Amino acid sequence: VLLTVDKVDAIGDYNDYCENLIYWKIDTYSSYSTESSYNITSLSQSLDARQHDYRSMFLALSANVRKLFFLLADLYKNKAVKKSIFLDKAMELQIVSNDDRFGALLVELLDHGIIETVRSHGETAYKLKITKRAIKELRDEYQE
Repeated sequence: VLLTVDKVDAIGDYNDYCENLIYWKIDTYSSYSTESSYNITSLSQSLDARQHDYRSMFLALSANVRKLFFLLADLYKNKAVKKSIFLDKAMELQIVSNDDRFGALLVELLDHGIIETVRSHGETAYKLKITKRAIKELRDEYQE
């Protein structure tokens, strides 16, 4: 029997009815390269064209991924943001409840090339890969 659920704590609901239920978490989206395989973009595109691609892609992101992006934008001061600081603030704002969920949401931003992972003083950190102008436009258009 295959069971799919689309709410946060649904697995607990089904454990009451099914003995020996085995739980596998599977993300239901493809990587950005797969999602956009029919949308050929060129590295030689103008900056404006690339920023437009970010806007159209951003619209498809979930609300929590967008919130995570805007949180990083708020924390980012032209210097990579350490994972521990980013995660703590995301948990404080109740965007994520744990490190696993944090990682699952970050995959979307990493796959889309909006952020990148770097090392900062021996710790994982994150940097924005889009311009301040693009961030402002995204914030004006999409921030809830």
